[in-house]
Amino acid sequence: MPLKPFISYAHEDEAFKDALLEHLAGLQRRGLIQPWHDRLIEVGSEWRESIGTSLNGFDLALLLVSRAFLASDFIHSVEIKHLLERRKREGIRVVPIIVRPCAWKLEPIGELQALPGNGKAIISFPEETGERDQAWTAIALQLAQWAEELQSRKPSITDPVTAQEPAKARGDFKARLGDAKNPGLLPPVERLERIRPGENPYVTGTPLPANSPGFFGRVQVLHEILAVLHRPDKPGCVSLLGERRIGKSSLLNQICQALAPVPGLVSIHTTAQDWNRESQQHFYTCLHQAIATAVGKGANEAISDYPRFRDFIYALGQDHGYRFVLVIDEFEEMADNEYFDAGFFSNLRALGERPEYRFGFLTSSRRPLKELCQDHDIESSSFWNIFGIPQILGLLSEQESQDLVIEPMHRSRPAGSRPDPSQLWQTEIKPLTGCHPALIQMVAEVHWNALEGGYEPDRWGLTMGVRDYLEDLWFRHSREEWAVLIRAAAGQRLTVHDPLATDLIRRGLLAPNGEPFSSAFKEVIAQCLPKDSDIPSALEDLEKGAERANRLFESLEKRARSAGRVYRAFKSPDKDGGEELDV
Repeated sequence: MPLKPFISYAHEDEAFKDALLEHLAGLQRRGLIQPWHDRLIEVGSEWRESIGTSLNGFDLALLLVSRAFLASDFIHSVEIKHLLERRKREGIRVVPIIVRPCAWKLEPIGELQALPGNGKAIISFPEETGERDQAWTAIALQLAQWAEELQSRKPSITDPVTAQEPAKARGDFKARLGDAKNPGLLPPVERLERIRPGENPYVTGTPLPANSPGFFGRVQVLHEILAVLHRPDKPGCVSLLGERRIGKSSLLNQICQALAPVPGLVSIHTTAQDWNRESQQHFYTCLHQAIATAVGKGANEAISDYPRFRDFIYALGQDHGYRFVLVIDEFEEMADNEYFDAGFFSNLRALGERPEYRFGFLTSSRRPLKELCQDHDIESSSFWNIFGIPQILGLLSEQESQDLVIEPMHRSRPAGSRPDPSQLWQTEIKPLTGCHPALIQMVAEVHWNALEGGYEPDRWGLTMGVRDYLEDLWFRHSREEWAVLIRAAAGQRLTVHDPLATDLIRRGLLAPNGEPFSSAFKEVIAQCLPKDSDIPSALEDLEKGAERANRLFESLEKRARSAGRVYRAFKSPDKDGGEELDV
């Protein structure tokens, strides 16, 4: 059966769609692919209905991304929304092809892997030298590979998940037995030496891989986490907290690399992002198979329940002296799984609590474990009790942020085409990003591409892309947190004795001086207020008593609902209007 790609594009970019189809024509003649795009809608057909039907009948989505693509309300609200839902639900491939430079990394599709490699815009490849045809050819070859996999029924991302194929299952477990011969986490200087001249060194839309030259800072939190996991008799348990896209997954990748040379330590790394429908049996089956493979025992007998898994771990620890660390990213998804009940988490607590199992945990989440357990009716498990004080991931320091911009830029650009480092950081990047690592990577990547292509960066597109992320960040917080952020935006000096202000500083929403972490975030706070309000009037509402404050928060929550950005972070149990805030 042919691969059926759905091509999504803005009509301003039709020439790019036609060029793609020309490069796919040979594959189409061979019956390997059967592309669909809106020009195939028959005359007289209702185009919205035709597109809606096609969105459910393909194996792959190709997004021809440009500023016009990002600006299209229909593409954003209908096509992209549906594609990302199918990707999460069914595992279909959604692949951006960047045709014109734009701030796509700051959009919901920014976490996807783009073609051709590195996400360089097609228009940036010179046509007269044949490089543009080479870029299209690389895309066609990748589609041919996927089509051949489909025809030969090789396992792929669209294949059903089975317990017999844990390496392809959702919530993949990747286990490794520590050995002194394994490479560990390299020093910063050696990581930077991996940068290749002429290649964009900034990584966006995906966590930084182990030993990435783009990993800067985090020295203290890295040291403290490893100190707990390195305990000789039994690894400890660590909870890592941080806002979305602050770098939790990137840090976990570096930690797993640092554990690789530790003899006898089995590290298992997984993400719970797609576990919302997985069962306990699937969890134990995949975890057992990963560990058995790592220690060279094979998996002759499937283990799909806690008692047998517990005995398996106990035997490995007692007979061979192995220790175990299970690293779980996106722990919220695991807590949200109805199949993972209080009994399941009680068993995990026993693994991490009792010394004879030699088992530790490292979890990452946005919200504290106790709060997650309370919200999902698994509080009775007391799972969080085996963890010490959470490690909180926040902003980089000013120096680390500048280094993140300047060091990769200088090592990857020719001497005559390097920008002035002070101007680049102070005037182009810092006002948008502050010391937020992911935002720095996103904006620096756009500036690098502009230097490479010899054009001016799309500053307006960058601003709008960053603003979208910052709005999302604002709406994910509670009334109490909004109050602190509004006071900070108004320039009020926050006391060091205010635990909520301290928490927001540690999480990176506020800079160490108590101000919003970037100029752009301060502007977004003002723009997210009700239409008839501004920062001074909102501050007055907070200071004139609970009644006015609650009216302000109700208006903010109404705006959040209208924007489709209502999150569990709202701490308002009263469905009719929320709890009153004591101000």
